[in-house]
Amino acid sequence: MNARENQIRKRRKNVNKFRIIVSAITIFACVTLLFTIFKQQIQIRNINNVKLEQQTKKAELEKEIVKLSDDSKNLDNPQLIEKYAREKLGMVKPNEVLIKDEKEKPKKDTNFTPSPTFDKESDK
Repeated sequence: MNARENQIRKRRKNVNKFRIIVSAITIFACVTLLFTIFKQQIQIRNINNVKLEQQTKKAELEKEIVKLSDDSKNLDNPQLIEKYAREKLGMVKPNEVLIKDEKEKPKKDTNFTPSPTFDKESDK
């Protein structure tokens, strides 16, 4: 019986070693999986933040496109061009007298560059 008991003990030792190895591999795999999931969650959060920033920029640019589109439509309207020239640039028609209030300062648009069609030479 002694030989049989030794065989049983060896088998139990082998089974215990196998269980320990399988348990260690399983624990390692679980820990690795948890770290991977955590890392991916951080990446997803960062990507969502970038996405939100890009959507905000897109909305701002779309508003600017609409504004510029409206402005470009107004470039063909002579009344609006004249109004802009009078109010923003302080221009007057020939033979007109400009009366300015000293308290009121003229507002000039620094973004506006007059086109060559407003030159006096083109009026002749």
